[in-house]
Amino acid sequence: MSDELIMLNDEGGNKHNSSFSTHHSSFNVPEIRFKGFSGEWDTCRLDEAATVERGKFSVRPRNDPRYFGGNIPFVQTGDIVSSSRRLRRFSQTLNEKGLAVSRLFPNNSILITIAANIGDLAITDFSVACPDSVVAINANDDFDTGFLFDFLGTKKSDLEAVATTNAQANINLQILNPLKVVVPTLKEQTQIGNYFQQLDTLIAQHQQKHDKLLNLKKALLELMFPKQGATLPEIRFKGFSGEWEEKALGEIADVRDGTHDSPQYHPEGYPFVTSKNVKNGYINYDDVQYISKNDFDEINKRSKVDINDILMGMIGTIGNIALIRETADFAIKNVALIKDKKLANYLYVYYFLQSPITLKQLEDGVDGGTQKFISLSNVRHLLISLPDKIEQSKIGNLFQQLDTLITQHQSQLKKLNNIKQACLEKMFV
Repeated sequence: MSDELIMLNDEGGNKHNSSFSTHHSSFNVPEIRFKGFSGEWDTCRLDEAATVERGKFSVRPRNDPRYFGGNIPFVQTGDIVSSSRRLRRFSQTLNEKGLAVSRLFPNNSILITIAANIGDLAITDFSVACPDSVVAINANDDFDTGFLFDFLGTKKSDLEAVATTNAQANINLQILNPLKVVVPTLKEQTQIGNYFQQLDTLIAQHQQKHDKLLNLKKALLELMFPKQGATLPEIRFKGFSGEWEEKALGEIADVRDGTHDSPQYHPEGYPFVTSKNVKNGYINYDDVQYISKNDFDEINKRSKVDINDILMGMIGTIGNIALIRETADFAIKNVALIKDKKLANYLYVYYFLQSPITLKQLEDGVDGGTQKFISLSNVRHLLISLPDKIEQSKIGNLFQQLDTLITQHQSQLKKLNNIKQACLEKMFV
């Protein structure tokens, strides 16, 4: 991607490079646009800018085997994911009989969902058939497909707002056809469309790398720790041998819980962390409650949280854990506190607690009806397989490096999506 595509700051503020110019008061002119373009944009209806056709499939039920199993992609609402830009999947195919009762749309059609998830979009790379819950939009000669796609993306909330609801939300061509489209010249449309296509390509690349790393981590969590009843893992670093030792978590760590009381909450003060705040390796403060300093000090006499300790949710979603990486300024309740006693590598323990063998033990130890919980005793009795400390360290460091890469891609994805959202708000009228 050229530099001009990444100079806006994440929040869509005023920072941009010389490829953009800004406008503030003109009618039918976007707030920012590429340099070299001027003048107001024109206005037309969507059905003047493009051919707008509803999909068709006149057979009920839609799983009739006489019409499926050929080589014609049949794209349904669930196949259309706006974040992908290009159509990535289709769940069914039609044969010639199916095509006879359907309607085929050409390559480079914009597909938009008009039922259930209103306004999801994708551009096709091949000819497709669609049911009547999908509309195909094909740009006329004076309009750029990419520009129309991104313009329609800015209208998703508007379309959702006017949808009618019976069994499910839906809109129709009477809503889509007269939709007001504000457009510049074809040359400027094309530059805007290419800009967002490159931005979406970057987002897709980071998403793909992120997903591959998550899948690799998931596979290694299964292969690098011994399965139940085994004393050796399926894969192992070179240079290590010998069977692993099995111990209860309570033998290698000090396992306790937080307060059993319910202190009074305050508008501000010290965060009071419960199971719902333990998510994806970190403490999530989005909906945390606050307690006084007196309650904070009293609770921490029993359960002070320190760096390298591990927290595990005990109520609700069982097994969510967080590693404490910096000095903690919160108190805990309904959370297991697994304190590092230097008897095992804390990173190794942290990742072993994410392995399928641990998750199975937690599942077997869960009690309760609607509100699931696990007792502190069951947490203490979780079985941990241990190699020697050198091998523990290598395994822990490997997973930590994977997590660092995953976090980097998550951060980049967030940054790029923020840039995209800012540009969608400022580059269209």
